[in-house]
Amino acid sequence: MSSRIFTRNAFETGLDGGISDSETTITLDTTVGLSFPGILVFNDDDPVLREYVEYTGISTNDLTGCTRGGEGSAGGIAHAHSTGARVRSVYTHQIQDRIWDDIEDLETADTDHVAAGDPHTGYVLESAHDKALHDGLNIDADTLDSIDSTGFTLIAHDGAGGAAHADVIAAGADGFMTGADKTILDTLGKYNDWSPTYTNLTVGNGTVVSRFTELPGGLVIAHYELEFGSTTTIDGTGPTISTPVTAVSTYTVNHNWIGGAMLLDSGNSFFTGMVRFSTVDRFEILAQETILTFLRSQQLSSVLPMIWTTGDKLSFGAFFEAAP
Repeated sequence: MSSRIFTRNAFETGLDGGISDSETTITLDTTVGLSFPGILVFNDDDPVLREYVEYTGISTNDLTGCTRGGEGSAGGIAHAHSTGARVRSVYTHQIQDRIWDDIEDLETADTDHVAAGDPHTGYVLESAHDKALHDGLNIDADTLDSIDSTGFTLIAHDGAGGAAHADVIAAGADGFMTGADKTILDTLGKYNDWSPTYTNLTVGNGTVVSRFTELPGGLVIAHYELEFGSTTTIDGTGPTISTPVTAVSTYTVNHNWIGGAMLLDSGNSFFTGMVRFSTVDRFEILAQETILTFLRSQQLSSVLPMIWTTGDKLSFGAFFEAAP
């Protein structure tokens, strides 16, 4: 299973000492709030020096095992940076990819028990019980007449301690690891498509991928991706996309963070964004821009954060609690 990243939101610090474009150990003013592995951006407000750096470890205030010039860096290369250069945490598609990898690992692990006729691989059904086993379990008064191993049927179970009864754990019946129970386990964590509706957005001949899963307890995980076609347009300001299921009413609409977004300007660069609820059954994606030393989110439009055209992509991941 891939690594998880728990760096706190809006982490920001400065560079403690200048660095060349090849150094792999980098000293910051502070690493409080960082975890590893992780990705940071240096000089994000400078279109010439912006650089994404991935690191694998932290030692006091040092980032170790740094990979320089990551995707999104100015010119696609590493750069030298001066003392005090700004260093910030950002949501990147690599972080989102790790989340999807974790989910896929869980789905793969879930397939180990799904053989339709043999949900208990490794366990042997015998034609008769060993009475010594019953003696050891203090149930020697009980006699198990026979076992139909094909249908997993306990033909008869007679005992002096109570009335005789017949128990069925047959394939297809409601029983342990079969029937309804097995169906629930087999579908746990599986992704399904949903068909979003839109406001202020016309998909046209664009390509949409919209998948989600709902886990026991109400956790919903959703992934959405739209590649713009020649007739895809953003109409007006603040396009919204319907959710696969309605969220609980405890979310404060327009004032919540439920996921991150990637906005790809095809052939050029990408922008980061966030996802919020405009209502408890609609997603809204906001672009992030730098204002002085802070990030500000703003609604999308046909020209924000760029002029949308064929081949551009809008994608996001969202995590929220479903309404009961």
